[in-house]
Amino acid sequence: MVQSCTAEHDAVQELITGAGLTFGHRQNGKTRTRLELESPKVSVPLKINITELMAELLPDSPSWYNIGSSVTRSLYWGLRDVDGSRPGEPLALTPNVLDVGAAAESAISASGLILGCCGRCYGHDPSAHIKRTVERREAIDALMRRATRSAWAHIPAEAQHRGPRGWQT
Repeated sequence: MVQSCTAEHDAVQELITGAGLTFGHRQNGKTRTRLELESPKVSVPLKINITELMAELLPDSPSWYNIGSSVTRSLYWGLRDVDGSRPGEPLALTPNVLDVGAAAESAISASGLILGCCGRCYGHDPSAHIKRTVERREAIDALMRRATRSAWAHIPAEAQHRGPRGWQT
């Protein structure tokens, strides 16, 4: 297994250097910290703080990367509040309508970001498509405001949690 990992590491390193990139190091000369390109002069870090990057790229969706990644990684705190079933009963998912709406807004914002970057990269004007993503977010915002005033939306006042002694409210 170690040999396989070493071979893959070496193959990736060859791809990187074959593309004309070099590794930049810390002052100690040992720790690789960035990839560098000579022409044009560009340097990017090897370690990226995704939480900070998402907050910068999606300012209208603060902290949604943290929440979404917790569900992706099946972290307990990211999933516990949507499970309304009791032990021995079938699974009953009851997500908070506002959480679902906020997740949809984040996905729409991300798609707008992708449309803008790809459109500009390939020489297109993405402004009409980006405008449409803003309109979609505004429509979801209106529905979320309506949900807070309605009885049809599942918006728990206090989340139920399974504690060490069973269900707690």
